Amino acid sequence: MMKEKHTFVICAYKESAYLEECVKSLKEQKKESNIIMVTSTPNNYIKNICETYNV
Repeated sequence: MMKEKHTFVICAYKESAYLEECVKSLKEQKKESNIIMVTSTPNNYIKNICETYNV
């Protein structure tokens, strides 16, 4: 049987107050997941979250 993964896509906009909390919550899920983050407003805040949580 093939092990399935969830895939979550986060649409990030600027420096959202809840962005890091959202990523942490998804990383703590029991089922292994892929997380994809996209943005039209790239900045160091989003970049640092992606690097910290390997997103």
